[in-house]
This record gives sequence, C-alpha cells and structure tokens, in this order.
Amino acid sequence: METIVLDQIDTVILRELRNDGRMSYRELGERVGLSATAVAARTQRLLDEEIISGFMAQINHRALGNTIHALVDIKFNQSQFGPDFIPLLDTLPQVTAARFVTGPFDCALDVWVESSDELTQLLIDLKRTGDVAEMQTRLVLMTTKS
Repeated sequence: METIVLDQIDTVILRELRNDGRMSYRELGERVGLSATAVAARTQRLLDEEIISGFMAQINHRALGNTIHALVDIKFNQSQFGPDFIPLLDTLPQVTAARFVTGPFDCALDVWVESSDELTQLLIDLKRTGDVAEMQTRLVLMTTKS
C-alpha cells in the first residue's frame, strides 16, 4: 500500500471534520483559508483515497441515561476467542466498541450502562459464554479526547 502524504491544509481539514463532520464546505473553507469548492475537492480526494472512511454521529450516552462508562478487559480461555463471543457482542447494546488487542488481555470493551446493577449483569452475561477466563473492569472518570 502506498503511503499518502498530507499537507498542512489536509491535516487541518481532517481535524475540523473530526470535531464536526456535518459542517458545511463554506464553513470548513473559512477555517482553512480555501473556497468552498476547493475544500470540497480536497475532502472528496481524502474520501477517494480512503483517508476519511465515513462520517458518523457521536452519541451522548449520558443524555440516554447511561452514566457509567467502563472499560472491560477480557482474557479468553483459549488462544483465540470462541465462536459465541462476537455474536454475543452484537446482542449487547451496552458494548459500544470491542477491540482485539495484544498484551495480557485479548479484548478490550468500551461499555456504557445506567447502573452498577446493569454493569454486573453485563459482566455475568460475558462470563456465561464460556470463552472468558479473566476480566478486569475499570471505570472511566473523565474523557478529554475521543
């Protein structure tokens, strides 16, 4: 795969779109010092080159009543996760991201729940798969950059 070189304007476009993916090309152009047409062409090039892979909504979990944000690290019983684990994740709306990682744990889950009771039940459900050998749960106190 060929490395794509970005100039300073491309870098600013990416930063601005990461902060607000719905801003108009006119507003984006004002922020980077280009016309709306020029910034639209640059953004399209970043999409075509798959530097930008899409635009998505950033969910305010607290507004939905989910006040507990936890990170759940999982070590599987075997060298690879079992066949029941990924399908289970699809049924758990509390899990907002699952990353398969290196290190002492095999998987890291991002979890949002309403209460400690809901978190407890989620951890029980995860253990029930038979795939989980060990879990470590950490509560997120503050997030400064997402």
